[in-house]
Amino acid sequence: MNAFLTSCAPISRVDWLIVHDAPVPQEGPENVRFVSLSWEAYRQRFSERCAIDLPTRPNYKMCDAKVFLGTVFEEEIEGYDYFGWGDLDLVYGELDAFLEPLLGKHSVISFHAKQLSNHFVLFRNTPEMRGLYRKVSDYSDKMAMSEYAELDDTHLSAIAKEMPDAWFAEAYTTPFVNWIPWADGTYNFPDKWEWHNGRLINDLDRGYSFPYFHFMVWKGGESFYYFATENWEKLSPEALNIAYGANAFVIDPYGIRQIREKGVAPGLLMGLSKPPKYSLRRRIYLKVRRWRSG
Repeated sequence: MNAFLTSCAPISRVDWLIVHDAPVPQEGPENVRFVSLSWEAYRQRFSERCAIDLPTRPNYKMCDAKVFLGTVFEEEIEGYDYFGWGDLDLVYGELDAFLEPLLGKHSVISFHAKQLSNHFVLFRNTPEMRGLYRKVSDYSDKMAMSEYAELDDTHLSAIAKEMPDAWFAEAYTTPFVNWIPWADGTYNFPDKWEWHNGRLINDLDRGYSFPYFHFMVWKGGESFYYFATENWEKLSPEALNIAYGANAFVIDPYGIRQIREKGVAPGLLMGLSKPPKYSLRRRIYLKVRRWRSG
């Protein structure tokens, strides 16, 4: 959690609202606000405002519930130009630089090209966009299903992509997903990410900066849509925690560790700048990396 909070601190264009029923971190930035709400009170909000019944216990069905958040928390997002939702298994880069040319021009901002980047996505804060889920046919029936109905990834994505001023572009934030090859068109993914005072880089895409890194796959588990890889299931909690406010840290299959800060020159913005052209040096590096891993 400290890596997430540390990465939020330099960002001026986004405030985060974290609704929770767990202990709050002792330290955090001013642009992250924690609101305590029991699970039963959370369920009651959904029922009163959307006529939706959430499961009696949180589960993966909550991904479907994301599409209702603009209505459920309408008062909390009042006065903001945009609203959205996101995950906590992220580390943000220089998000301000990525959003600056997009805000005010687009009704939807997604850092995936094929569907909504539901780990971090923004919508213009209007009644139409807050209620965009109403355009999903039989959305209440889909929400009533016990299993995940893909309301966010499939159904809302299809509607959002039809909007003429929507922005969908691949920023390559989620490695090891089998339906998104990396920026070079291959399935060679970076396995080392570094954060230096707000700038996020990796070991493969030299000269490029990223809006965020979604380390979903490294958390472990299995899924049909991502590749099996080294993960954190056998690591201790200490291997995944850093002090809040660190100037630099690294994320790799061995955990999250504080490192010495180094100067990182301003780079191109992945997904916004021109596509990368990869060099012979990178291909050699990949071969050496495969040889070392064995």
